[in-house]
Amino acid sequence: MPVQPMSGVRIIELTTFGFVPSGVAILADWGAEVTKVEHPRVPDPMRGLVTARAPDGRVVDTLMDQFNRGKRNLALDVGADRGREVFYELVRRCDVVVTSFLPGTQRRLRVTYEDLQSLNPSLVFAHGHGYGPRGPDADQPGFDGISYWSRGGVGHALTYTDGPPVQQRAAFGDVMGGLAVAAGVAAAMHRQRATGSGCAVDVSLLAVACWQLAPDLLATSVTGLDVQASAPGPDSGPFRTRDGRFVNLPLLLPQYLTNALRALGEERLLADPLFATYEGGVGAPGSEIVNAALRTAIASFTAEEIRERFSGQEIAWSIVQSPPEVLADPQVRANEYLVPHPSGPGGFLVAGPVQFDQAPPRPPAGAPRQGEHTVAILRELGLDEAAVHELLDAGVAAQGTEGSWDAYGRLTGARPGGRP
Repeated sequence: MPVQPMSGVRIIELTTFGFVPSGVAILADWGAEVTKVEHPRVPDPMRGLVTARAPDGRVVDTLMDQFNRGKRNLALDVGADRGREVFYELVRRCDVVVTSFLPGTQRRLRVTYEDLQSLNPSLVFAHGHGYGPRGPDADQPGFDGISYWSRGGVGHALTYTDGPPVQQRAAFGDVMGGLAVAAGVAAAMHRQRATGSGCAVDVSLLAVACWQLAPDLLATSVTGLDVQASAPGPDSGPFRTRDGRFVNLPLLLPQYLTNALRALGEERLLADPLFATYEGGVGAPGSEIVNAALRTAIASFTAEEIRERFSGQEIAWSIVQSPPEVLADPQVRANEYLVPHPSGPGGFLVAGPVQFDQAPPRPPAGAPRQGEHTVAILRELGLDEAAVHELLDAGVAAQGTEGSWDAYGRLTGARPGGRP
């Protein structure tokens, strides 16, 4: 059984899309009991947003699965007075509330940190959003492609000088921000358990971008120059193989060059004083000549031949791999960075990047459907059957049943407030 350091921690999640839910998914992997609150009639827009079609024709809601595994789902209108009362009762019983709602929405719904801390003084309240809690844009909507990739400068840094902007991959900044959310909650929980005091945790995608680009930003702060990437010259890496693949071979230590030349059958170059005394590192003297020699040598081999020659040697290197190759990588498989999908035979989810006692986390369940656990959660709060049915009939809450969900777990084809 994998270690679950967050076992017994109760988290209420009031979020949409991918950034903040991805961090809470990690906490669920670590054993936290997570209840995701989703509006009865307005499903999370992440449902069906990023999908993939399997060879058998099934359409898989990939990112909804990845970012919401292991959670329960309560379909509840927090904006309604009766729905807010239910939400407040959840807050009284939980350890952490996590939200992606903007400050204005929090104020309108009366779910700010100040609102909720008055109900639960030891509450940890985590907010993930685009631009931070202060400044002129604190209440502006932000997504990873905007706040992280564009405004945060990450896209610019990965675009060659004078080239068109590189497009961001799906949820590229979301998953980085999610790590910060998980770390912030875990740190605040340590303080909560040690002192009994709660606190507010804030993570913005803009802050994550600044952290990601710290080397560039620090260099720019000193030189005043834009540290944008230049297009690779003919004598710089990555190095092209005979079959059109690329090898990344950073020469950060001198022995990496020595061992690479021997593996490539270029021992003769080691007699050259330049190669024999090469110290490695960024911009080392003679690096252009060294790179040119490597470019010529590597170009005479296929990627598989390079793999055979470099494997087992003290060389920091890698073929630039595609997603299918990463999925099949024996190192990925040996460390179980892909874990079986708990709700589907043959499918996988990507495990959180932290292991305890060298064991991967095991999501207990797949992503929940909208309102899948509503009635069970309401009963746990002590509501009798009449009160539960009153909430359902009024549309303040919703419970799905088999046949009432579409392929993406959205309530459809039945009145959302209908009884199970």
